[in-house]
Amino acid sequence: LAKQANQQENLLVMLWLYMNLFTESYKAIQHQNQYPSLSQIVEKLCKPYKLKHIAENWLVRHGYLESKEGAKFLTEHPVLLHQFFSDNHGMFWIINSPPNVYAETYHRLRQWILSSKEVYQEELQALLYPVLVHFALELIQYDRGDGVKVGAAHKLIESAKDDHYAQHREQYLALRAVCKPEHIQESSVCREFLDDAPTEGNSVLLSPVSYRLLCSHVKEECRKFQLNVLMRIVFLRINIEIKGANKTPIPTDTDVRPWTADQYYKSVLLPSFPSTASAAGAGGLHR
Repeated sequence: LAKQANQQENLLVMLWLYMNLFTESYKAIQHQNQYPSLSQIVEKLCKPYKLKHIAENWLVRHGYLESKEGAKFLTEHPVLLHQFFSDNHGMFWIINSPPNVYAETYHRLRQWILSSKEVYQEELQALLYPVLVHFALELIQYDRGDGVKVGAAHKLIESAKDDHYAQHREQYLALRAVCKPEHIQESSVCREFLDDAPTEGNSVLLSPVSYRLLCSHVKEECRKFQLNVLMRIVFLRINIEIKGANKTPIPTDTDVRPWTADQYYKSVLLPSFPSTASAAGAGGLHR
Protein backbone atom coordinates (compact mmCIF):
# COMPACT_ATOMS: atom_id res chain seq x y z
CA LEU A 1 0.00 0.00 0.00
CA ALA A 2 2.85 2.36 0.88
CA LYS A 3 4.57 1.62 -2.45
CA GLN A 4 1.33 2.29 -4.34
CA ALA A 5 0.85 5.59 -2.47
CA ASN A 6 4.41 6.66 -3.40
CA GLN A 7 3.79 5.85 -7.08
CA GLN A 8 0.55 7.82 -7.00
CA GLU A 9 2.35 10.75 -5.41
CA ASN A 10 5.06 10.66 -8.08
CA LEU A 11 2.42 10.71 -10.82
CA LEU A 12 0.76 13.69 -9.17
CA VAL A 13 4.09 15.50 -9.10
CA MET A 14 4.51 14.90 -12.82
CA LEU A 15 0.95 16.00 -13.57
CA TRP A 16 1.29 19.13 -11.44
CA LEU A 17 4.46 20.14 -13.27
CA TYR A 18 2.73 19.64 -16.63
CA MET A 19 -0.50 21.45 -15.72
CA ASN A 20 1.37 24.46 -14.29
CA LEU A 21 3.64 24.71 -17.34
CA PHE A 22 6.89 24.05 -15.49
CA THR A 23 8.10 22.70 -18.81
CA GLU A 24 11.82 22.56 -18.01
CA SER A 25 11.20 20.60 -14.85
CA TYR A 26 8.75 18.29 -16.58
CA LYS A 27 11.07 17.59 -19.50
CA ALA A 28 13.95 16.89 -17.14
CA ILE A 29 12.25 13.73 -15.90
CA GLN A 30 9.70 12.66 -18.52
CA HIS A 31 12.17 10.65 -20.67
CA GLN A 32 13.15 8.21 -17.97
CA ASN A 33 12.27 4.57 -18.59
CA GLN A 34 10.38 4.15 -15.35
CA TYR A 35 8.74 6.43 -12.85
CA PRO A 36 11.47 7.56 -10.47
CA SER A 37 11.16 8.00 -6.74
CA LEU A 38 10.31 11.46 -5.53
CA SER A 39 13.86 11.81 -4.19
CA GLN A 40 15.25 11.15 -7.68
CA ILE A 41 12.88 13.71 -9.18
CA VAL A 42 13.96 16.34 -6.69
CA GLU A 43 17.66 15.57 -7.12
CA LYS A 44 17.33 16.43 -10.81
CA LEU A 45 15.39 19.63 -10.26
CA CYS A 46 17.09 21.37 -7.34
CA LYS A 47 20.43 21.96 -9.07
CA PRO A 48 22.83 23.67 -8.51
CA TYR A 49 22.07 22.74 -4.89
CA LYS A 50 22.48 19.13 -3.80
CA LEU A 51 19.45 17.48 -2.24
CA LYS A 52 21.79 16.26 0.52
CA HIS A 53 22.73 19.87 1.32
CA ILE A 54 19.09 20.97 1.47
CA ALA A 55 18.17 18.01 3.69
CA GLU A 56 21.05 18.51 6.11
CA ASN A 57 20.24 22.18 6.57
CA TRP A 58 16.58 21.41 7.17
CA LEU A 59 17.28 18.61 9.69
CA VAL A 60 19.64 20.78 11.75
CA ARG A 61 17.40 23.87 11.68
CA HIS A 62 14.42 21.86 12.90
CA GLY A 63 16.36 20.13 15.64
CA TYR A 64 16.16 16.59 14.29
CA LEU A 65 19.96 16.42 14.19
CA GLU A 66 22.54 18.18 16.31
CA SER A 67 25.01 18.32 13.43
CA LYS A 68 24.93 17.76 9.69
CA GLU A 69 25.19 13.99 9.68
CA GLY A 70 23.78 13.38 6.22
CA ALA A 71 20.51 13.21 4.34
CA LYS A 72 20.38 9.41 4.67
CA PHE A 73 18.71 10.03 8.03
CA LEU A 74 15.55 11.08 6.16
CA THR A 75 15.18 7.84 4.25
CA GLU A 76 14.91 5.98 7.54
CA HIS A 77 11.87 8.06 8.61
CA PRO A 78 9.18 8.27 5.88
CA VAL A 79 7.00 10.69 7.87
CA LEU A 80 9.94 13.06 8.25
CA LEU A 81 10.74 12.74 4.53
CA HIS A 82 7.15 13.71 3.72
CA GLN A 83 7.42 16.81 5.91
CA PHE A 84 10.79 17.71 4.40
CA PHE A 85 9.44 17.77 0.83
CA SER A 86 6.45 19.81 1.90
CA ASP A 87 8.53 22.44 3.75
CA ASN A 88 11.08 22.83 0.95
CA HIS A 89 8.91 22.49 -2.15
CA GLY A 90 9.93 25.86 -3.56
CA MET A 91 13.51 24.74 -4.17
CA PHE A 92 12.48 21.73 -6.23
CA TRP A 93 11.11 23.49 -9.30
CA ILE A 94 13.13 25.13 -12.04
CA ILE A 95 12.10 28.77 -11.75
CA ASN A 96 13.48 31.62 -13.82
CA SER A 97 13.99 34.75 -11.70
CA PRO A 98 14.20 38.00 -13.73
CA PRO A 99 16.60 40.60 -12.27
CA ASN A 100 13.86 42.90 -10.98
CA VAL A 101 12.31 40.27 -8.69
CA TYR A 102 15.29 40.38 -6.32
CA ALA A 103 14.62 44.00 -5.34
CA GLU A 104 10.88 43.37 -5.15
CA THR A 105 11.42 40.32 -2.92
CA TYR A 106 13.84 42.18 -0.65
CA HIS A 107 11.45 45.09 -0.12
CA ARG A 108 8.51 42.74 0.53
CA LEU A 109 10.62 41.02 3.20
CA ARG A 110 11.51 44.40 4.69
CA GLN A 111 7.87 45.49 4.76
CA TRP A 112 6.80 42.21 6.32
CA ILE A 113 9.39 42.59 9.09
CA LEU A 114 8.41 46.20 9.79
CA SER A 115 4.74 45.20 10.01
CA SER A 116 5.42 42.33 12.43
CA LYS A 117 5.00 42.62 16.18
CA GLU A 118 7.66 44.76 17.83
CA VAL A 119 8.87 41.89 20.00
CA TYR A 120 10.03 40.02 16.84
CA GLN A 121 11.21 42.94 14.72
CA GLU A 122 14.71 43.32 16.12
CA GLU A 123 15.54 39.66 15.57
CA LEU A 124 14.05 39.55 12.09
CA GLN A 125 15.69 42.80 11.00
CA ALA A 126 19.06 41.08 11.39
CA LEU A 127 18.11 39.04 8.29
CA LEU A 128 17.81 42.00 5.96
CA TYR A 129 21.50 42.72 5.43
CA PRO A 130 22.67 39.16 4.67
CA VAL A 131 19.64 38.69 2.39
CA LEU A 132 20.54 41.91 0.58
CA VAL A 133 24.18 40.82 0.14
CA HIS A 134 23.26 37.36 -1.15
CA PHE A 135 20.70 38.78 -3.58
CA ALA A 136 23.29 41.20 -4.98
CA LEU A 137 26.00 38.55 -5.24
CA GLU A 138 23.71 36.08 -6.96
CA LEU A 139 22.70 38.67 -9.54
CA ILE A 140 26.33 39.53 -10.27
CA GLN A 141 27.39 35.88 -10.31
CA TYR A 142 24.88 35.00 -13.02
CA ASP A 143 25.27 38.10 -15.16
CA ARG A 144 25.45 37.13 -18.84
CA GLY A 145 28.06 39.70 -19.74
CA ASP A 146 25.57 42.38 -20.76
CA GLY A 147 25.64 44.08 -17.37
CA VAL A 148 21.87 43.79 -16.84
CA LYS A 149 22.07 41.75 -13.64
CA VAL A 150 25.07 43.69 -12.37
CA GLY A 151 23.07 46.87 -12.85
CA ALA A 152 20.11 45.35 -11.01
CA ALA A 153 22.42 44.33 -8.14
CA HIS A 154 23.84 47.83 -7.75
CA LYS A 155 20.36 49.35 -7.97
CA LEU A 156 19.19 47.00 -5.23
CA ILE A 157 22.16 47.92 -3.02
CA GLU A 158 21.45 51.62 -3.53
CA SER A 159 17.74 51.19 -2.74
CA ALA A 160 18.62 49.72 0.68
CA LYS A 161 21.33 52.25 1.51
CA ASP A 162 19.31 54.04 4.19
CA ASP A 163 18.84 50.77 6.07
CA HIS A 164 22.41 49.49 6.09
CA TYR A 165 25.03 52.06 5.04
CA ALA A 166 25.70 53.53 8.49
CA GLN A 167 26.27 50.12 10.11
CA HIS A 168 28.09 48.41 7.21
CA ARG A 169 29.83 51.33 5.46
CA GLU A 170 33.07 49.58 4.45
CA GLN A 171 31.29 46.43 3.24
CA TYR A 172 28.77 48.55 1.37
CA LEU A 173 31.50 50.36 -0.53
CA ALA A 174 33.20 47.04 -1.28
CA LEU A 175 29.97 45.56 -2.68
CA ARG A 176 29.44 48.56 -4.94
CA ALA A 177 32.90 47.91 -6.41
CA VAL A 178 31.96 44.36 -7.48
CA CYS A 179 31.10 44.67 -11.16
CA LYS A 180 31.95 41.27 -12.63
CA PRO A 181 31.48 37.65 -11.51
CA GLU A 182 35.25 37.19 -11.19
CA HIS A 183 35.39 40.08 -8.70
CA ILE A 184 33.39 38.01 -6.22
CA GLN A 185 36.22 35.55 -5.53
CA GLU A 186 38.69 38.42 -5.23
CA SER A 187 36.67 40.21 -2.54
CA SER A 188 37.11 39.23 1.12
CA VAL A 189 33.67 40.71 1.84
CA CYS A 190 32.03 38.42 -0.70
CA ARG A 191 33.91 35.39 0.53
CA GLU A 192 32.67 36.03 4.07
CA PHE A 193 29.11 35.48 2.88
CA LEU A 194 29.82 32.63 0.48
CA ASP A 195 32.13 30.58 2.69
CA ASP A 196 30.67 27.23 3.73
CA ALA A 197 31.83 27.78 7.30
CA PRO A 198 29.53 30.02 9.40
CA THR A 199 30.76 33.61 9.75
CA GLU A 200 29.54 36.43 11.95
CA GLY A 201 28.22 38.52 9.09
CA ASN A 202 26.31 35.61 7.58
CA SER A 203 24.78 34.29 10.82
CA VAL A 204 21.44 35.21 12.36
CA LEU A 205 20.15 34.15 15.78
CA LEU A 206 16.35 33.74 16.02
CA SER A 207 13.94 32.61 18.68
CA PRO A 208 11.82 29.56 17.80
CA VAL A 209 8.75 31.78 17.30
CA SER A 210 10.59 34.22 15.01
CA TYR A 211 11.93 31.29 13.02
CA ARG A 212 8.46 29.81 12.54
CA LEU A 213 7.15 33.19 11.43
CA LEU A 214 10.01 33.50 8.95
CA CYS A 215 9.37 30.02 7.53
CA SER A 216 5.70 30.86 7.04
CA HIS A 217 6.58 34.07 5.21
CA VAL A 218 9.18 32.35 3.01
CA LYS A 219 6.73 29.63 1.96
CA GLU A 220 3.95 32.17 1.36
CA GLU A 221 6.32 34.27 -0.76
CA CYS A 222 7.07 31.20 -2.85
CA ARG A 223 3.42 30.21 -3.21
CA LYS A 224 1.99 33.67 -3.87
CA PHE A 225 4.62 35.00 -6.28
CA GLN A 226 5.93 31.70 -7.71
CA LEU A 227 9.48 32.69 -6.80
CA ASN A 228 11.99 30.61 -4.87
CA VAL A 229 14.81 33.13 -4.56
CA LEU A 230 14.05 34.03 -0.92
CA MET A 231 13.58 30.39 0.06
CA ARG A 232 16.93 29.40 -1.42
CA ILE A 233 18.85 32.23 0.24
CA VAL A 234 17.24 31.95 3.68
CA PHE A 235 17.30 28.17 3.88
CA LEU A 236 20.63 27.46 2.19
CA ARG A 237 22.89 30.51 2.18
CA ILE A 238 22.34 32.16 5.57
CA ASN A 239 23.41 30.41 8.76
CA ILE A 240 20.28 30.58 10.95
CA GLU A 241 20.67 29.50 14.56
CA ILE A 242 17.66 28.84 16.79
CA LYS A 243 17.87 29.99 20.41
CA GLY A 244 17.65 27.18 22.92
CA ALA A 245 16.88 24.62 20.23
CA ASN A 246 16.52 21.13 21.61
CA LYS A 247 16.49 17.92 19.65
CA THR A 248 13.01 17.50 18.20
CA PRO A 249 11.15 14.19 18.57
CA ILE A 250 10.68 12.41 15.27
CA PRO A 251 7.01 12.18 14.24
CA THR A 252 5.64 8.65 14.01
CA ASP A 253 2.29 9.15 12.29
CA THR A 254 1.01 11.00 9.22
CA ASP A 255 -2.17 11.51 7.31
CA VAL A 256 -1.34 10.17 3.85
CA ARG A 257 -4.53 9.45 1.96
CA PRO A 258 -4.71 7.10 -1.02
CA TRP A 259 -5.18 8.95 -4.28
CA THR A 260 -8.74 9.43 -5.49
CA ALA A 261 -10.09 10.97 -8.67
CA ASP A 262 -11.49 14.03 -6.88
CA GLN A 263 -7.97 15.11 -5.94
CA TYR A 264 -7.27 15.99 -9.58
CA TYR A 265 -3.64 17.08 -9.65
CA LYS A 266 -3.43 18.26 -6.04
CA SER A 267 -0.58 16.72 -4.13
CA VAL A 268 0.27 16.86 -0.46
CA LEU A 269 3.86 17.66 -1.42
CA LEU A 270 3.11 20.45 -3.88
CA PRO A 271 2.48 24.17 -3.31
CA SER A 272 -0.99 25.62 -3.79
CA PHE A 273 0.00 27.70 -6.79
CA PRO A 274 -2.79 29.39 -8.76
CA SER A 275 -4.28 27.19 -11.46
CA THR A 276 -3.48 29.78 -14.11
CA ALA A 277 -0.55 29.09 -16.40
CA SER A 278 2.81 29.89 -14.90
CA ALA A 279 5.68 31.33 -16.85
CA ALA A 280 8.14 29.87 -14.40
CA GLY A 281 9.29 27.09 -16.65
CA ALA A 282 10.91 29.42 -19.13
CA GLY A 283 14.48 28.87 -18.09
CA GLY A 284 17.05 27.54 -15.68
CA LEU A 285 17.20 28.23 -12.01
CA HIS A 286 19.02 31.57 -12.01
CA ARG A 287 19.61 32.16 -15.65
